[in-house]
Amino acid sequence: MKNLLILALVLGFELATLAQTKKPTTPAKKPASTATRPVTTTTKPATTKPAPAPVQSAPAAKPAAASTEPTAEELQKRQELYDKYNGNAPKTATPAPNSKAKTEKPDKTTNQPKPRQEMSRATEYDRPSSSSDESKFKVGFRGGVNLTNIGKAGDFVTDGVESLPTFHAGVVFNIGGKLFSVQPEILFSQLGINAKAASGSLTASVEAVVNTVQVPVLLKLSFGGDKFRFFINGGGYGSYELGGTQKITINGSTTTQKIEYGADETPIEYGAVGGAGIQLGLGRAKLLLEGRYNYGLGSNAKKVAGTTESYSRVIMGSVGLLIPIGGR
Repeated sequence: MKNLLILALVLGFELATLAQTKKPTTPAKKPASTATRPVTTTTKPATTKPAPAPVQSAPAAKPAAASTEPTAEELQKRQELYDKYNGNAPKTATPAPNSKAKTEKPDKTTNQPKPRQEMSRATEYDRPSSSSDESKFKVGFRGGVNLTNIGKAGDFVTDGVESLPTFHAGVVFNIGGKLFSVQPEILFSQLGINAKAASGSLTASVEAVVNTVQVPVLLKLSFGGDKFRFFINGGGYGSYELGGTQKITINGSTTTQKIEYGADETPIEYGAVGGAGIQLGLGRAKLLLEGRYNYGLGSNAKKVAGTTESYSRVIMGSVGLLIPIGGR
């Protein structure tokens, strides 16, 4: 029994010593494995492999560019990060001191700066021409002197008939552009003649002045600039005779009578008209100096057997003024 106890103690002592010797060996191996790991981490930077992404994105990698001034974009990013971490409202980046760009006012609808438009110098092609500024409708007046004669169809004058100076005046309308236009008019015009006749001891003369309303419609063609322009015109006219007065002198005795028309007489005449003139610029208004000729072609009078039909021949010299309506 005593030997068994001694054997058990010996076995227990040996087991205890074995347990003590095994426990320190296992912890010694673990530090050795951990000690090798740092060696691998230190050797990795020596390889040609790129550094991990966190090392590249770290702000500490930018000290090499510290000598250069930060750009406007970098200042704006720094300001945005500062405002974000401090809870401030975002601020707009100020332009660089050396920048010559002008700040544009923000658009009220989008609160964004308006795009800057390039301004170019105006050339002669960009400037509006005077023709675009000229109005297409003008109103004015004209007036002047008439010299009248009487002629048969196909003839210009009648022997023994002299002209009496009379006048004309009225309203002018011009519709169209600088080169081509249409010009209707409404004129009060007088026709004056002095006819003389003699037979033996008998001498007689008649001075007649007839008042008419004349409406010519002309096609007008103009050449030149704004200050000076030459024009020609042509068209037709119609006139209505209002009546008039006549002085009849026989052997020195003179009587004055009114001219009145009966049912078979001639209150209406029509004919052709043409002329030429110059136009002078007076600011927006245009001064007209014109010569014109009216050639009567017919009337509404009934033909009378044994009589010769005769119509007016009128030379007109006039001064007029045209004023544009509208336009610039």
